[in-house]
Amino acid sequence: CSEMWRGEGAFSEPESRAIRDLVQTHAPEVVLHWHGWGNDVALPFSYDWRAPISAADLETHQELGAEASARNHYGVGRAWESVGYPVNGEAGDWSYAAQGAASFTIEVGNSRDSFWPPPSRIDPIAAESVWAATYFATAAGPQLQLGSVSLATGGSA
Repeated sequence: CSEMWRGEGAFSEPESRAIRDLVQTHAPEVVLHWHGWGNDVALPFSYDWRAPISAADLETHQELGAEASARNHYGVGRAWESVGYPVNGEAGDWSYAAQGAASFTIEVGNSRDSFWPPPSRIDPIAAESVWAATYFATAAGPQLQLGSVSLATGGSA
């Protein structure tokens, strides 16, 4: 299997179906997709520079992307601006077009990391994404989901 394999068609692979089902079920305001590599934040639409995104939506995505990358200094733009080439079948395009969510693909790691970074690089790469993930979670607005709550009483203090 190639590292670039997109599958037979839209949602033909179990991983892409799982993401689709999760997004459709929970309808998040912001969707983040992580991908390796490039140290960039890709915005929709990434498949064609003529793709129909309103000026207001593009500006919002650019502002959110710039703020999310303020600490890791990742490049921000649509794929041909950030990673250097257009991409089709990009999950962020689907999240934005089909679900209306602000959608971003964070391309983590550098060219030496490639698609399969060595174990020693995983923690540093993850650390670079913490601010972006925290920022996007905050920008999406308050959400609290509790499956259950239990209280335990202990002895005297």
